[in-house]
Amino acid sequence: MTAHGFRVGAHLSPHAYQLVERFQIDGRPVSGDVLVDELDRVRPQIESVRRTGLGRPSFFEVTNAIAFGIFERTADYSVIETGIGGLLDSTNVIARRDKLAVLTPIALDHTDVIGATRPEIAAQKAGILPMGGRAVSARNDADVDAVIAAAASRRQTDLNFVELDAVIRDARVGRQGTGLRLPGQDELALGLQGRHQAGNAALATQAVKLLGHRDGWAVDPSAVRAGLQQAELPDRFELRVVDGGPVTLDGANNASKLAPVVATLKELCPGRQFTWVLALKHDKDLGAVLKVLAPSAARIVATEFQTNGGDHPSSWSHQAANIAAAARHTGLQAVSVPDPSAAPDCGLASSQASTPVVVSGSFHLLAAVAEATFARA
Repeated sequence: MTAHGFRVGAHLSPHAYQLVERFQIDGRPVSGDVLVDELDRVRPQIESVRRTGLGRPSFFEVTNAIAFGIFERTADYSVIETGIGGLLDSTNVIARRDKLAVLTPIALDHTDVIGATRPEIAAQKAGILPMGGRAVSARNDADVDAVIAAAASRRQTDLNFVELDAVIRDARVGRQGTGLRLPGQDELALGLQGRHQAGNAALATQAVKLLGHRDGWAVDPSAVRAGLQQAELPDRFELRVVDGGPVTLDGANNASKLAPVVATLKELCPGRQFTWVLALKHDKDLGAVLKVLAPSAARIVATEFQTNGGDHPSSWSHQAANIAAAARHTGLQAVSVPDPSAAPDCGLASSQASTPVVVSGSFHLLAAVAEATFARA
């Protein structure tokens, strides 16, 4: 959208290192001054809600209000990422008919909040479909798609399913990046690495086509090409160097998100085994994660974190010793390094020189490791 000449706001969560990452204009975080000014503007409303007896707005609700205020004054279009689910997510106060909803593939996550099965989760995700508006959804299993289609019918939403299996299968993944191959088109180079990102890019291109058709502007193939190539996102298969050794950072925090990370590593470094520096929030399925990592793992460096702010007032991880014990129980070599700032060095010490150490499991872990530790690859 930015490559087409529009000014675009993006509200993303969580942030990796700095709060301003959640509020972006044309792919760049806003300044701290803009953030402070907007917080000052909404502060009276925060106190007003608190006095009603409904309770103080949550951290995430306040960030929503800040983002909406900034974008209202500065953006032609806004991209708003939901927090958890959709139906009851605070971002879903956006009820305008010109909202275009985009649903990525449905996977099991936050099962204690939004449902224990994929159809149950799909019902929550489909809660963002606009009344009388339009939506793009990745195609899933038939039972999941039926839930989404039923929600679209009730809301009179014009729903467009996008088949991603062929796109993901036909993508080219190599050390120079990932190429998206769409029928009848030349290959499109992506700024983000991995077959799963080819699927995300296919959804994005379909959404842009719908917006252009609806709003009366022409989709420019050269702008699409430039936009996909320039897209970047911190800590999504991000390559860096520490003391001459390669490190891959990825905030994937459950088995379904880690699976494409593993697949990408295997394509880039066939036949190799990787050292994983791993920490996970206490509510994540440790066994499922280790099952996904096991075929690619030479060793697990288990670590931990704790944070007392942000979206989750008290967010803590599995203890490093417990992660290491569970890894050893599955037949993996593992060591416990509770201090996350020391864990990457421990991983590098035992890894082959040309094989990246993978730091993953949570954005909280990546923040604890600290951006200053790394030099850009």
